[in-house]
Amino acid sequence: MEFMKEYKDKKHIVLVQSWGGQSNLSNPMEVQPIGMEPLVRNWKFFDKFMEEMEKKYPKTLFIHYKLPQEKALPGTISLEKPAIWYREFAKYCDGAICIDSSLQHILCGQLKAAVLWLETRPENFGHSFHFNIDACENDLTKEEPYFSIIQNRPAIIRYTGVEKMFEKLGPYLDEIKIK
Repeated sequence: MEFMKEYKDKKHIVLVQSWGGQSNLSNPMEVQPIGMEPLVRNWKFFDKFMEEMEKKYPKTLFIHYKLPQEKALPGTISLEKPAIWYREFAKYCDGAICIDSSLQHILCGQLKAAVLWLETRPENFGHSFHFNIDACENDLTKEEPYFSIIQNRPAIIRYTGVEKMFEKLGPYLDEIKIK
């Protein structure tokens, strides 16, 4: 790949998708009412997580799969390529970390990804081929307000923090052997 020439010091490539499902008319990070989190597939700590990934894995190039209207992640490069291009590019990648959105479907059968599940569930929309992670810390046995039309999830989502996500991702990161 031509663009890779400027990244000769990188030994590994990992695709990431941090936001998904937004139309070009919406702002995926718009502010919600106090005390409420958006019922979307976006993990709100992805920025901080990628800052830590870049520190822990300096020999890895992180390529951000995103729509043009979505903000860039720190420590990643973004390529203006059609979605299907990434299926072919996956041959050159060591792994992928994404939310439940188009990248996990594009990669299925081609490259095993770690998929972070928030509002949606892998049983409904996922693939057992991937390393599926529940990125919420809700105790669904407690009485909490529910109104999700997609799944029996609380209206207030307690997202997994960065440190805990590294614990959950540990087996996948060990498997793909990035440095």
